[in-house]
Amino acid sequence: MAVAVDATTTAWTDVNGVATLTVSNLTVGSGSNRALILLLMFGVGSPPAGITATWDSGGTNQSMTIIPNTTTADNSVLAGSGVLYGLLAPTSGNKSLVVSWTGNQEAHACAISFTGVDQTSVAVAFPHGNTVVHTTITASPVAVTITSAVGNMVVAAETQNAAVFDSTNGTTIAISSGGPNLAIAANYDSGAASVTLSAAFSSTSTWDATGCDVLASSGASSTSPSAGPIYSDFGQ
Repeated sequence: MAVAVDATTTAWTDVNGVATLTVSNLTVGSGSNRALILLLMFGVGSPPAGITATWDSGGTNQSMTIIPNTTTADNSVLAGSGVLYGLLAPTSGNKSLVVSWTGNQEAHACAISFTGVDQTSVAVAFPHGNTVVHTTITASPVAVTITSAVGNMVVAAETQNAAVFDSTNGTTIAISSGGPNLAIAANYDSGAASVTLSAAFSSTSTWDATGCDVLASSGASSTSPSAGPIYSDFGQ
């Protein structure tokens, strides 16, 4: 069974100076082997402590889990930071995804759901997490490369603070300049042995990107999570 996109949010949810946000523009379908990814970006150099993410808040209250090796941390506010959360078998319907953390922050969130995903665990279903943290000012694009396979999908989020993102490769989930400091983008594409997801902007900046693979339900025995994150200066 191949992974297929079920639904995406129609825009980023952007907040500033608060400690919570609610994503309310995603409707998860009723297909088999469902899975959900939250793409979460902050206007600080590392994601804040105490993050919780709950799908169908006030209903089935399904807690989301950090996807391994998808947390960016560059100890700089210049490019912000990001982290991905995953959930298997999300409750179907137009539900509230409530995210909270410690301390008031600039934060941005969007989400995507899939069918045909391995249901073993979040770590197995979303392998090969990878981040690129670029602390040197450089030109477009923001990019991250993800190990994958035919039949899988890959998903990523990108952030920088110099200009609005103009476009992404693959399929765009959402682009926002809701700031006040960050521009963010998210996108997905079909799996292959190696897939680079990127977002273009017409300026120079420091930037971060994070992404992961989405494992097809028939491929769990041949794929395992990667050993750890990769930090690099892309294009240097």
